[in-house]
Amino acid sequence: MDISVLFLTGLLFALIGAAIGDARGRALPGFFFSLLLGPIGWIIVLVGPNYKEEAKQKENDARVSASDNIEALGKLAELKEKGVLTEEEFLAKKKELLK
Repeated sequence: MDISVLFLTGLLFALIGAAIGDARGRALPGFFFSLLLGPIGWIIVLVGPNYKEEAKQKENDARVSASDNIEALGKLAELKEKGVLTEEEFLAKKKELLK
């Protein structure tokens, strides 16, 4: 086999690995694993952690947490208006929720 065919095949494997890795937030490891190991590198990247999915989950959790805090503040304000909570208790709980 000609050396250029081997080089182009390795480069093709590496680029495919980078594309697979990019879909999972791991483009650089995908490139290098595939360059060194060929299709086995694709499997390694696919089995490894999905950083893009983890980032989306963290963002979603933060959004849910913020909406929960807003609801809790609304309930606390209602309790304060009804006289169940004092001003000091309301401010303490509010400060705790906003941390």
